[in-house]
Amino acid sequence: TTYDNLFQPYSVNRETGKLATMMTPVDLIEERIYMIPPPGAEVWAENENIVSPPSEYDTVFETGNRTPEINITNPAPFDMIRGKVNIRGNAFPKRMEFYRLQYGRGLNPIHWTQLGGDESDPVIDGLLGIWNTEGLNGLFTLQLVTIFRDDQITSSEIYVTIDNMPPTIRILSPTQGLVIDFQETQEIVLEAEVEDEIEVTRVVFYINGSAAAEFSAPPYSTRWMLDAEGEYVFQVKAYDHAGNLAESEQIIFSANQ
Repeated sequence: TTYDNLFQPYSVNRETGKLATMMTPVDLIEERIYMIPPPGAEVWAENENIVSPPSEYDTVFETGNRTPEINITNPAPFDMIRGKVNIRGNAFPKRMEFYRLQYGRGLNPIHWTQLGGDESDPVIDGLLGIWNTEGLNGLFTLQLVTIFRDDQITSSEIYVTIDNMPPTIRILSPTQGLVIDFQETQEIVLEAEVEDEIEVTRVVFYINGSAAAEFSAPPYSTRWMLDAEGEYVFQVKAYDHAGNLAESEQIIFSANQ
């Protein structure tokens, strides 16, 4: 009664096993079907040795259309970027009429959005333009297009991942307003759930403004010794691969006799 969404096709470079891009030679691309387990079934899939689709893109041939006269040097191919990005590179071929920068969503964009206007001044290892990526997230193709006086067109592309979304934080322990009997225990469990669309790289627990624990991978949980009676403020800060920072609410708890 509904279309199957458990099994999905992926275009893969059969030699590298990585996701094919517009740079991958057509004769090396093959379609492979992978089972994508629904949310909550990831552990089952791992235990059943269900093969996951590749997560890396094929980079072997990505320099195929990059020349010293026409290329983007920053950001680098497959970089993760956010905010305002300075696009640097070269655009100085002979007989150049002008160049333009444009971007599109995905590996093979259907629609392109131009960055700024057409530029006629040649650029040698310099600033090509500025890309304000605010509001964008996901995989994008960034393209440098050069138009010559005889109407010939040449382009150079790179792929980048835009991540402007900070991680999400949910504090599991302690709860707001918790009161601990200091005579019975001087230990408390600090625990948080941190998630990100791409990757969480660093999570720091703070007690009264000072770092109490730091994690580079889950679980984000530790036991912390209370040093005295009184009020405590617990907060969590999390960073993702792109450098986005998230700060949790402040949880206030106390230890009394």
